[in-house]
Amino acid sequence: YSGNDELYLKSLALGADGVISVVANLEPRNTQAVYTHFKRSQDAQAQRMQEALDRLNEVLYIAPNPVPVKAALAYAHLATEAVRLPLVTLSAEEKATLYTVLDALKFEVNGL
Repeated sequence: YSGNDELYLKSLALGADGVISVVANLEPRNTQAVYTHFKRSQDAQAQRMQEALDRLNEVLYIAPNPVPVKAALAYAHLATEAVRLPLVTLSAEEKATLYTVLDALKFEVNGL
């Protein structure tokens, strides 16, 4: 298994069978699609899906996990952004960055 979303497709190519994923909490269908396309030898489609997830993945590491994921779910009105100490919610600047990316990607939580 890959433990890093950004290495998911490369790890599959090296023999991995899956991923322990942060981005899959928000995009489970698209994360699955990378795997499906890869297993069907649809390399261009798998790469395109991975690249689509990469932009979201980058912004999910602006703060410790699960803070950005919870903020994204709250933005979609599916959860609260509350976290327990020692974690803290995103700053206003971090939220603006996250929301800009979510809006640019026309974010919808798939499969939840």
